Amino acid sequence: MMGSYREVGAVMVQILARFDWRVVGMLYHNHDVGKSAGNSPCYFALAAVYGQLEKQGHKSVHKNFDETNGSVNFTQLLLHISESSRIIVLCAAPPKIKEIMLAAEELNMVDSGDYVFFNIELRNSNNATLKPWHSNSDTEAQNNRSRRAYEALLTVSARVPDTEQYRDFSKEVKRIARDEFNYTYDEDPVNPSVAAFHEAVLLYAIALNETLAAGGDVSNGTAITSRMWDRTFVGISGNVSMDKNGDRNADYSLLDMDSVTGVFQVVANYYGVSKQLVDVPGRRIHWAGDRNGPPPDTPTCGFDNSKCPDETTPIYAIVTIVLSSVVVVLIITSAFIYRHCH
Repeated sequence: MMGSYREVGAVMVQILARFDWRVVGMLYHNHDVGKSAGNSPCYFALAAVYGQLEKQGHKSVHKNFDETNGSVNFTQLLLHISESSRIIVLCAAPPKIKEIMLAAEELNMVDSGDYVFFNIELRNSNNATLKPWHSNSDTEAQNNRSRRAYEALLTVSARVPDTEQYRDFSKEVKRIARDEFNYTYDEDPVNPSVAAFHEAVLLYAIALNETLAAGGDVSNGTAITSRMWDRTFVGISGNVSMDKNGDRNADYSLLDMDSVTGVFQVVANYYGVSKQLVDVPGRRIHWAGDRNGPPPDTPTCGFDNSKCPDETTPIYAIVTIVLSSVVVVLIITSAFIYRHCH
């Protein structure tokens, strides 16, 4: 389960710093102005990223779109973003992320290897996370194109615990869902948000018991919640840490698509308690365009080529030189003919 939006910002800053990226573009879903829905979760998540980057003096440009609007032109949005950034952070529903990446592939932003995209996944979905490019309703050719497009995408999502206790918890949740609610899960572990909800109830129970043991009242919400902040307890996913504001110090994973299997796999984990980004041993990021390493966040010649003066002779100069030469030749020829005749 995702922690606070502030934590999302901290995760992205760590990842960007790892590759020495300081210039970032953001493209995200937000409700159109005038709608009663207010700002979207993506808005708040990327606002946290923007704020963290701004504190460090980094540059960022952002554009938003309403994903409920079927006429969004992602090609134009990407062209606008690409005028000032090569590292682009995305946040939207999985189908819209796919549309964006296909537009990027068509613009040669994938095969060139010059661009890197990040997908901030606010809600874990095993199928959407592990093979987001694949669709049963698409043809093989369409799926192959989508897979190529996702070569330039990295995903940031809540970390799925890899412990025996969590696997046992997943099995029990699936059993209850099957036997009592006639619902069948797939083979993947249950969504981390299920465990997070379980741990939230567990934390409340711990705080309530401590309050009662201290002679407190069950109706004293202030006393109970004060015991839920700035503490650590053991949950299904291991040690769960809460900060002084009552927010969970959440863990996140950075996923990259395996070039052989097409499955997204964890290449690094961010641990909320230590605030550290730790690589998964034996795994590395496969950069698009057959690059051996990450691309720079700024082109060598700048986004407008102003850092590389054009040393080629402009056409008008060539025409001027040619015409001048012709005129000189004509003058010399005329003078020779004149002298010869006289």
